[in-house]
Amino acid sequence: MKRSVLLRTLDLFARRAYRCAYLLSYAFNKVVPLAGRGSYVAVWKNDQILLIKNGYKSYKTFPCGNINSTEGVKNAACRELYEEVGFRVEPDELRLAMVLPYNEQYEHQIVFIYEMYLNHMPTIRIDHREVVEASWYLRQEALREELCHPVRIYLERKARN
Repeated sequence: MKRSVLLRTLDLFARRAYRCAYLLSYAFNKVVPLAGRGSYVAVWKNDQILLIKNGYKSYKTFPCGNINSTEGVKNAACRELYEEVGFRVEPDELRLAMVLPYNEQYEHQIVFIYEMYLNHMPTIRIDHREVVEASWYLRQEALREELCHPVRIYLERKARN
């Protein structure tokens, strides 16, 4: 389905706004280093993994984001999955795969990577603003992509097991 010229123009402005916010956050974190927590969701369908690309970053990642102070880690993972690729899951559908420290741009996080295995191919809906791409990859194909550090660690460990 082709998006209208108006929507594509709005998408472009929104992507630029996300990029500016990302760069401002980077600059702020250089001055005032922050600590936080992030939830990632590795979504598997058979031997394929779902990767997304944010319009303001150069690498691919799993659906992910910061954990709000008012929500649990699993609930944050479910929320991010819905916000970034448009499908809802219940917290009990996720299994904690790993927890690791992650330092990006002067921001120090504890990252929780959850995984889920699907029996069917879901309909993926991205906003073309924050998330500009969502694709399925075989694990070895995914490892050839530019990936954020926690995603690379997760996939490399899966390859060894």
